[in-house]
Amino acid sequence: MHPITRNTRLLPAACLCALAGVNDYSHAAQERAWVLEEILVTAQRRVESLQRAPVSVSAFDAGMIEELGIVDIEGLTRFTPNVTIHKIPAGASNATVRIRGTANPEVIITTDPAVTFYVDGVLIGKAAGSMLDLIDLERIEVLRGPQGTLFGRNAVSGAIAVHTREPLEQLAFEQVFEVGNLDLFESQTLVNVPLYDGDAGKLLARAVYMYHERDGWAQNDVGDDWGVEDRHAGRFNLAWSRDDWSARYVYDQSKWREKIPAPYLEAVGAFTPGGGTPKADAL
Repeated sequence: MHPITRNTRLLPAACLCALAGVNDYSHAAQERAWVLEEILVTAQRRVESLQRAPVSVSAFDAGMIEELGIVDIEGLTRFTPNVTIHKIPAGASNATVRIRGTANPEVIITTDPAVTFYVDGVLIGKAAGSMLDLIDLERIEVLRGPQGTLFGRNAVSGAIAVHTREPLEQLAFEQVFEVGNLDLFESQTLVNVPLYDGDAGKLLARAVYMYHERDGWAQNDVGDDWGVEDRHAGRFNLAWSRDDWSARYVYDQSKWREKIPAPYLEAVGAFTPGGGTPKADAL
């Protein structure tokens, strides 16, 4: 009887020790557990969590854009599934976009693209000039698959929505320089100024300017560089708010002065009237 009695007395103590060990392990596991950061998107024209949005969306906030080194729309190709974006031979500022295999076949002004671009909700109707420089952005949303008229226009393959940063209520100035190979030089200047705060509301202004240049990586027989990058981009943002009312004015402009990269060049033979233009193999 004594051994049984002793075992019975030790059983509660053993259970308590085991439970305490489990609780300690659970508490430590909770401290070490990864927490998924909530990302808010407006893919359905309302603010909602990316985890709850019933659409196929890849979202990038300002921190991710900077960390991944995404400087233009073409950079999204490396981090977005089923999306391919590249410049076209006719001009470096024109973009060919493929989402789930469906592409913009032409970038001429008379052709509607299969993938639509939006900047702060405003449609960029054509592929010409859609190779955007991504400066001072709040987030980018890539919507894969057919999109209805929720954004104002049907899109067969998908949509890319770019949202810029709104002016802040404090004075701010930022200057960034970047250098690299092939004499790369880039400068970004940002100024944020609160202009007025009174009975009529708050008036805020924000301006950003980018200059980017880089030598080409190929030369022809006369010494000209091919693939030269030379572009300017700027944006002016003015925001007014009072109680539940707000208005925002945004003006942006980009200038590209780039030569066609060497892989897009093609050697042609002598032209014969009525016989077409014979083409040689691509360089």
